Amino acid sequence: MSSDTEFSCQSLVAIFISRAEPLKLNRQVITLLEQKGVPSQEFYKLQDAQLNEILLARVYETKAKEQLKKSAGLLRINYLAKRNVRFCCDPFFASLLREITRSKLGIIKL
Repeated sequence: MSSDTEFSCQSLVAIFISRAEPLKLNRQVITLLEQKGVPSQEFYKLQDAQLNEILLARVYETKAKEQLKKSAGLLRINYLAKRNVRFCCDPFFASLLREITRSKLGIIKL
């Protein structure tokens, strides 16, 4: 079919190509995956890993830096780290990390 060929159709389908984003597993997706044979223990492992990542960011500078880079992309975290900003100790960044933790814990819904 050439580009100038005419055709008729009853409906128009629009396709949007979006950028890749991290997958968020909700209860419906987890249920479908379990029905397809994925053991529920795998979801607990993922949840545990996510919780550890969140909590370690409140204690360790390197983890805090990683978390802030993921969640606060507009801040120049590498620039600040080179200037010896202590993310876990600085009141602003500590409060930002607390809010990131609170937000992520709300998403996980234990």
